[in-house]
Order: sequence, then structure tokens, then C-alpha cells
Amino acid sequence: MTPDELHQMYRRVFETEDGQRVIDDLKTRFWFHAPVHAPGDTHETAYRDGQRSIVLSLITMLQEDNRDLPTTTIEE
Repeated sequence: MTPDELHQMYRRVFETEDGQRVIDDLKTRFWFHAPVHAPGDTHETAYRDGQRSIVLSLITMLQEDNRDLPTTTIEE
């Protein structure tokens, strides 16, 4: 599949009402609106940042003007 096809699949799934609810839930669960820093625990901070980066990647994929699409095709 091409990067554009993948982008369109993400949009079909997550731009529905249910998809938006799932994104809102992911934002709440995975530190989108909260600091990821865990005082005194660098491992927990890194873990939280990793969770948050997945939500950020998802939101980036849903943007209309997505310049961060991979440049290679994905093999099935």
C-alpha cells in the first residue's frame, strides 16, 4: 500500500464519531494534555513520553496536509 492509501485508511477510521471518542480517550490516558515528567524516575518519564508520542503520531497522520508520511510503500 502507498503512504497516501495508509493516510486515507487512518482518516476513514478515526474521523468518525466513534474514532474521535477513541482519540479523546487516548489523549486522556497517554499524557497528551499532561506533563510526562515523573520526578526522580527517568524510566517512567521515558515510558510516558513514548505513550504520548504514539498519540501525536496518530494525530499527525490525520492532518489534511500531512508532510510526515513515510516515503516508502508498506508491504503486506
